[in-house]
Amino acid sequence: MKTKSRLALLLFSLSFSGCYVTRQAFRQTKLFLGREPLEDIASISQDTKDWIRDILKEAKNLGLNVGNSYRHVVFPKDNVVAWSVSAAHPFELKSHTWWFPIVGDVPYKGFYERDERDEEARELEKKGFDVNLSRVAAFSSLGWFPDPLFPSMLELQPSELAHLLFHELTHRTFWIPGGVDLNENMAEFIAEKATSAFLKKRGVALAPYLKSRKSLNQTSQWLVSLERDLRDLYVIKDMAPQDMKLKKEEIFRSHLNLLKADQSRYVAIDPSKWNNARVLASKTYLGRQIEIEQKYACFASLDSFIESIKQIKSLTDLKDCATIVSNSLL
Repeated sequence: MKTKSRLALLLFSLSFSGCYVTRQAFRQTKLFLGREPLEDIASISQDTKDWIRDILKEAKNLGLNVGNSYRHVVFPKDNVVAWSVSAAHPFELKSHTWWFPIVGDVPYKGFYERDERDEEARELEKKGFDVNLSRVAAFSSLGWFPDPLFPSMLELQPSELAHLLFHELTHRTFWIPGGVDLNENMAEFIAEKATSAFLKKRGVALAPYLKSRKSLNQTSQWLVSLERDLRDLYVIKDMAPQDMKLKKEEIFRSHLNLLKADQSRYVAIDPSKWNNARVLASKTYLGRQIEIEQKYACFASLDSFIESIKQIKSLTDLKDCATIVSNSLL
């Protein structure tokens, strides 16, 4: 499964974890030493360069931490930024996590070499975990260094590239250690608002972009239903493991049959690959959109909302619309 952004600070987190440190940090340094200025790459059209420049200008106007990011291009092996693995308990919707400095606990681990990622996955499977594998096409350093562009990002449609950059720039601006779920949901929320406004301002048709977002929202509702049925199963205390395994497989089959044809991103996935780890990875980005929207409704503009979230530790730090007097924190 190829993710479009996935795993904020993935590459930065590669720098911490024993022997894992030495291997990944060396490869990261080697990769970044080969970066090239975007403006110097003749194979990238001027329209694309201008589009990126305008996105960054808009992001800066919104108060996002742009810095010197996305002004260079890095060319990774096989056009894959990194390989990642996540895991979950087989009869519980609970992620296996890794701890890294700065970011705290995260439900994934990244590698520059696919074989190393696959070896980690096999070890997790031996321990009985459900495992999910993915490719990473973009990342954010949370402002620790200028983030680069990757060829895989430049292959996206203009609207999707705008969404991706707004998403990753939100991570540079807002990050709660250990709060991956809120961090990713916030980045998705702001990216959708910023992209819609940016496309409208540029006179670009919104329909294709909004259609893709609608599909994701439908998938979010599907995931909520699937998650509910799985949780109802896992709380049963007197069911034998083998019986629970069979019931779990039945629930996945039933819900996968309900997926609509326009949700191609998920229909294309081998049904046998769906498990607790994939459910948790998928819902990380879409599970709190309604909650954030309710807070956003209190603010006069997106830039005022962005300014306010820069200092919060959780969404409860933002005032409810019923009591808000100004766009400020409690």
